[in-house]
Amino acid sequence: MSKKYLTYCMNVHKGEGIGDVMQAITDFAAPIGKEFSLFGERFGVGLRLAAKAVDELSSNPFLLQALLQLMRSNRLFAFTMNAFPFGTFHGVQVKDEVYRPAWDMQERLEYTKRSANILAQLLPETVEYGSISTSPANFKAWNEPHEKAIENYILAAKHLQGVEERFGKRIVLCIEAEPGCYPETTPELIDFFRQLRAAGLTPELERYLGVCFDTAHQSVEFENLADSVRQLTANGIFIGKVQLSAAMVLPDTEEGRKILAQYNEDTYLHQVAQRLSNGVVNRCDDIPQALALPSEDAAELRVHFHVPLYIAPTGILGSTAEELKAADFAQALAASGCKHFECETYTWEVWNTCSGATTDIKEGLLGELRWARENCFSKVIENE
Repeated sequence: MSKKYLTYCMNVHKGEGIGDVMQAITDFAAPIGKEFSLFGERFGVGLRLAAKAVDELSSNPFLLQALLQLMRSNRLFAFTMNAFPFGTFHGVQVKDEVYRPAWDMQERLEYTKRSANILAQLLPETVEYGSISTSPANFKAWNEPHEKAIENYILAAKHLQGVEERFGKRIVLCIEAEPGCYPETTPELIDFFRQLRAAGLTPELERYLGVCFDTAHQSVEFENLADSVRQLTANGIFIGKVQLSAAMVLPDTEEGRKILAQYNEDTYLHQVAQRLSNGVVNRCDDIPQALALPSEDAAELRVHFHVPLYIAPTGILGSTAEELKAADFAQALAASGCKHFECETYTWEVWNTCSGATTDIKEGLLGELRWARENCFSKVIENE
C-alpha cells in the first residue's frame, strides 16, 4: 500500500516572488503542518509558484537550496504544485486572465517545464510521484482552436520524461477541467485525451500526463463525483491529484438571487450553472450573466465560488461539500490510484468580504484539513 498525502494549496496566500512563498511557509504552512500532522510526521505542502518565483528559483540554485532547507527545518516537504495561475492571483481583478497564457502559448509551456524541474529537485525520493496541476486548454468564450495546446501538452509530457531520466523523479502534469473552459466536463476530458492520443501521446508519455480532479468544478457541472472518477479510470486516464473543494448552492428564487448578487465580486470569475426542473442546464461565465437569466423557483443554482468545506448551510445558502462524504466516491478514488489530495479553497479573502465572516485564514485552513481528513481522505484510505 503506497502512501497518500493530504495538504492545502498555497495559492490561498498573496505574493508572486520566492520571498513571498518562503514567508508564507514560515507564517502558515509550518505552524499548520505542526498542528495537523499526525505523530510528528513531516507535512507535505501544496506549493503554488507563480512565474516570478519559478524564474527566481531557476536562475539561482542557492535560492532553491534555501527553500529546501526552510522546508526541512520545519519538517515539511513538497509533493505537489499548483502551476495554474501564472501571475498575480490576489488583490487585483483576475477573471478570465487566470487562463493566460493559455496552453497554445510557448510561455505557458516553458513556465510548466521550469516548474517541473523545480518540483523534481524538491520531491523526496520516498514519494511515488510529484504532481503539478495546470490550466485547461482554453476558455470557451475566446473561441480559439486548441490544436496548438494539444501539441504543447505532449511536448510537456516529453519534457517530464526527460525529467525522470535526469532526476529519477516522476512528475505528472495534471490538467484541471474548469467550468466555462475546454475541457470542463468529464466527457470533454475523455474526448480531449482521445485527441491527445491521436496526436501522439503514447502510453509511455501518458505516464506523465493526467487529470487534476477538482470536486467543486465537477459539482458545478451537476456531475456525480463517483461516476466521473470511474469514467476517467475506465478510460485509462490517471487522476494524479484531487482538489477537495465545495461549490455554492442556492435555489433560483428571489431570495436565492439576492444572496447570489451578494457574492458578485470583481476578483475572480464565478461561473454559474442553472439546472431547470426539466433537467436543462444553462451555463454562465459569471454571476451578472446568471442574474440576467429568467428565473424558475424550482431550479437550482450552482456557483463556482469556493465555500469552506466545514461551513454548514445557513438558511438557503448551501454547498456541495456533502457530496465528498459519499461512500462510492471514496471507493472510486481508492480504485483510481490517486495519491495526492489537496484542499483548494483559495477564496478566503473574498468569502469573508461577501459573507461577512471574520474567519482567521490559518484556523480556516486547519478546519478544512480536519474536515477533509475525517469526511473523505480517511475513507479513501479505508477502501484501499
